[in-house]
Amino acid sequence: MRKTKNLTPTLAATGALVLLALTGCSSLGQGDVYDFTRFEGELPSEKITIGFSEELLELAKADGVNPLITSVTVTGRELEGSMCAADVEFTYADGGLDRLADASDDKNSNNEGKSPQEIVAGRTVQGPGDGLTEDKFDESKPEEGTYISEDFTTAVLVAPCAESPTDEDRNLKLKFPDEETYPGYPVHFAEASITFLNDGTIGLIQDESEVKEYQPDSNDQWISD
Repeated sequence: MRKTKNLTPTLAATGALVLLALTGCSSLGQGDVYDFTRFEGELPSEKITIGFSEELLELAKADGVNPLITSVTVTGRELEGSMCAADVEFTYADGGLDRLADASDDKNSNNEGKSPQEIVAGRTVQGPGDGLTEDKFDESKPEEGTYISEDFTTAVLVAPCAESPTDEDRNLKLKFPDEETYPGYPVHFAEASITFLNDGTIGLIQDESEVKEYQPDSNDQWISD
């Protein structure tokens, strides 16, 4: 059963309340874009926007399903050595920020003792490393991790470089949580598999990216799975 409750000013909720609170856009914009039906652009790419069409969001809404994040923009960084990195910007659905903070404040979850950075990182990225504050990222000595800005508007992801754009052994997944939660973790509406390359570009593994309960038909129209 989906629930709505008022936020309380705990550490997790207070930190999460200053996350990027943008209303979901009706379009993913120009450039290299992936909407879980097709990729428009060239791969690997210096910058990729991953998100959902208005059609899919309306279909999910009619089913009572509300993804908290509607798109993620990933921009590659060039680093020296064996580690690679990218800058990430999240776009939240209207009210998605509060609902994510609400889930982070769930006393029945496994969040006790975790910082807001750890909580948000765990709900939005599957690897790399722990959730840390962005000021701990050292570009001259990059260490694997998810570095989230103090106001939670951006993050820097650092992970081992992939050998190819579709390297399934060195990929990481961006997670799009739903508002419904089960103890300790959110339900994920979708996830996208990406890779980081040492020239500062981003790869996308489309076969490992999916919307959980919906799929496109032969005409790329979204239907319930």
